Amino acid sequence: MAETAVEGRGAERAGKPALHRRLGRGIALLGRAGKRMSDEDGFVMAGHLSFTALLALFPFLIFLTSLASFLGTQADLERIVALMFDSMPGEVAETLEPAVAEVVVGRRAGFLGFSILMMLWAASSGIEAIRLAFNRAYRVSRFRPFWMRRLQTFFFVMLAILLVPAMSVLVVFGPILWNLLTWWIDLGFAYRLVWTVARNVVAIAILFVTLVVLHRWLPNRRHHVRDILPGVVFTVLVLMVAGTGFSTYLASFASYSVTYGSMASVVIALIFFYITSIILVLGAYVNAAIMGIGRR
Repeated sequence: MAETAVEGRGAERAGKPALHRRLGRGIALLGRAGKRMSDEDGFVMAGHLSFTALLALFPFLIFLTSLASFLGTQADLERIVALMFDSMPGEVAETLEPAVAEVVVGRRAGFLGFSILMMLWAASSGIEAIRLAFNRAYRVSRFRPFWMRRLQTFFFVMLAILLVPAMSVLVVFGPILWNLLTWWIDLGFAYRLVWTVARNVVAIAILFVTLVVLHRWLPNRRHHVRDILPGVVFTVLVLMVAGTGFSTYLASFASYSVTYGSMASVVIALIFFYITSIILVLGAYVNAAIMGIGRR
């Protein structure tokens, strides 16, 4: 018995240094990824990404409201917009609600063509910025022809636009399926908890698949899915933590309206998009660091 206890304590002591070494290697790897990102203007690219995201948001909402007659009723449209903002921290969504409501209610048919052009330009610029950042992270030296890049960008933008009808179907048929499920299974007090978990799981799954597609096909360097999974998982986890942290910070400490007045909602959204863009670009550099790309 004594020998077994001694062996157990020895294994425990041996396990702690191994855990410390792994943690140290992880921190060192993240440090290398962050340094490379800083040296290669990754934070500048993240700033450009956040600007184009904010620039494309409101033209997209105008375009979305103009398609309300095809998507369903005004109530369905409002639920679609609410579903879009579910992926944002509550405090960020609340600051954008007045501006979004003004766009949705005060839309003008004459702005449809302009909003489509603005959305396509801003969205394509954002995708090209992601491509450039990923190419730098993965040390791509040969680039695709201009026409191929633009064709691929157009495909990604169209894919994003096609998500709108998919969201409309989810909004229309989601409650029906949910009511059928609750009719078969009595969830009782767990109703709201199960609904919240299911909604978050769907949002995380969509984000995960989107990141895999971006890392897999945007850079002009083909990687196996297993090679890009660490950066994708890192991005998803850090985005969840950062979103919760930023929301808590806004609710507890920040008062941007004192400094920026009526522009506070725009500034908060821009900061949120900037944080999101930094994490997105950093995920590619984490993958590159794990693959040994960029080591000197």
